[in-house]
Amino acid sequence: MLKLLLKLAVTAGLFWWLLSQVDSASLRTLLAQAQAGYLLLAVAIYSTGVVVSGWRWQAVARALRLRLSLAFFVRKYYEGMWFSQALPSGIGGDVVKAYALTKASGKAKPAVMSVLLERASGLGVLVGLLALSMPLLWQFFPGHPVFWLLLLLTGCGLAAVPVLMFAVRWEGLYTRKATRFFWRLSRDVNRVFFASWGRLLVQAGSSLYVQLASIGAFWCVAQALGQQVDFMVCVALCPPLFLLLVLPVSLAGWGLREGAAVGLFTLAGVMDAPAALAVSLVYGVVTLATAVPGGVFWITDRSRLVAAKDVR
Repeated sequence: MLKLLLKLAVTAGLFWWLLSQVDSASLRTLLAQAQAGYLLLAVAIYSTGVVVSGWRWQAVARALRLRLSLAFFVRKYYEGMWFSQALPSGIGGDVVKAYALTKASGKAKPAVMSVLLERASGLGVLVGLLALSMPLLWQFFPGHPVFWLLLLLTGCGLAAVPVLMFAVRWEGLYTRKATRFFWRLSRDVNRVFFASWGRLLVQAGSSLYVQLASIGAFWCVAQALGQQVDFMVCVALCPPLFLLLVLPVSLAGWGLREGAAVGLFTLAGVMDAPAALAVSLVYGVVTLATAVPGGVFWITDRSRLVAAKDVR
């Protein structure tokens, strides 16, 4: 409960500060002129990314010898989104997914690991996109501390790959309780990503699609609000924005995403503060709309309803 209250306080504080820094009249005007067609397209594009994320999770689980249908993984992925995006609770979407897979498979450790590695697959591609965007980011932030911070984050992310690949060879790690998890993580990373070229291509390709779908949805929202932002600019600026959402300091990233969007897009000279804030707010609504099927799936989950009836 304390963690939830702290997140509520941070989220409210961030929004209070942001709204005090922008022209409220301009913000209302931008929100009022949103074009429904582009917003529906944003929801559709984002939704395809959710389905592909479910397929990616299934591929990870299969590599860890957990075999269930694609429908199961897509459904549970939506349910995880619902808990992460729509409910102000202390139960995260990853916890919901790990619990559901554990219950269905009877294997807790590989179920939890599959959720972690599915998330890592997406983060790895985000870091890769960030690395490829460095020349463009230098044009936006030449010599600015923001550029050097992004470069540092990219370097740390890229350096983690060989460490996770080769740590499995240090068998001595398995005999020490403090490092046993790290050894197992390295072992499963090799199983999921590097056991064959096919597995690597599946993870890299699906994760690239998911990230481009998220970026595409953000671009559609910008177009809906009359912001003529080039798609490649979004490809460069959205990955650091999405990476910040990993930090569990606000509710579903609200407030943190808006602050980062205002900072990055205004500093790059792409949008003014009201426009950046409006785009980020509406993008958040798009993610909420996309998560709605997850709420329907969870409410109508027959196995959960039967279990609840048995308890009574």
